[in-house]
Amino acid sequence: RMSFASSFTSNLEKAKGLDINKRVMQRKVNEFLQSYNKDPSILNRMKEGYQLICMLQNISKYHTLSPELLKEAEKHIMSKVSGLEAEELLEMIVLYVIESKPIPKQAIYELSTKILLLEHKKVARFLYFAPGLGSERVNYMKELEILKDAVKIVLEEVLSLDESELYMTITGCAELGVDMSALEKLFAAAVEKEVYFTPYQLAKLYRVWYKKGFARKFSEENIMKKIESMSYAGLSFLLQCIIDDSRHKESLTTNKVSEELKKEVMQEVIKKLDEASVHDVCKAIECFSGSELASELAAKVQKYLKEHKAVITQKQLMEVIGCMEKYNKNSIYTKVIIECLLPIMEKASRIDELPKK
Repeated sequence: RMSFASSFTSNLEKAKGLDINKRVMQRKVNEFLQSYNKDPSILNRMKEGYQLICMLQNISKYHTLSPELLKEAEKHIMSKVSGLEAEELLEMIVLYVIESKPIPKQAIYELSTKILLLEHKKVARFLYFAPGLGSERVNYMKELEILKDAVKIVLEEVLSLDESELYMTITGCAELGVDMSALEKLFAAAVEKEVYFTPYQLAKLYRVWYKKGFARKFSEENIMKKIESMSYAGLSFLLQCIIDDSRHKESLTTNKVSEELKKEVMQEVIKKLDEASVHDVCKAIECFSGSELASELAAKVQKYLKEHKAVITQKQLMEVIGCMEKYNKNSIYTKVIIECLLPIMEKASRIDELPKK
């Protein structure tokens, strides 16, 4: 009991600390924005690129980063880009991925000349964010062989990567289309540490493992232990594996989801459907097709649509209805479809406004 109490107190103190840090950072961000709005030349007085890049990342967290500020900051950063350190260039990439903006190629080129100076923990962060730069920039990185160098660094230190770094490296490498033998080595290390992954991380890694068809398998028992605390976003990765099994379209793999895990996933999906997006609801309907839990899901879908009717669009509603028509023919779904269509029919002032279905 004493151990639990001290652990609880420690966690509470950490949480309070994080809250204080967040408030301090928000205050700093607000002060910076006020100063910038009064005098944009404040950017020229920020000598360190890192200081400015991190400030922009924090603005992005708590506010909307204005295109004008990003444009001005980019001019300022790029004027001294050749003098930026590898870590500063890495955080610049993170910023541009967060903001969904195309990063200047010169910044990528500079990082390619300095990537070997990054410690392996930072390289894992780079590999995680790199796919978010878009295919054009990723292809440019491949030309410069920056990805090859990055993978080499993490493989040399693979045994000292913790679970968070392994997760970032594997998910990033899988999206970047990195060599399968490199991914297999990373997975072998991940299997050794699978008990330490968060429920979401474990589900995402299971999905990558499933698609690639590696022999070294994540323990489904571990996933089932964590499934109750898994968010719907995590469950969605497992649902997709079950759907792929039923479609027989996963040509790269002979992996199959066990019946026991399927059952656990489906029961958890029913409990947490409220957290799902409309697209995820459609995935669930397909997954449950022909299952003994299909009618239980139908009742949940009906409740979901009623609760979300204020925000759900007609297009999304028709997507759900189309799924129900395709994958479930029972009378419960027919009732749900009719109830879903009634609000659309009430809103339509002319017959040609009604959906064709």
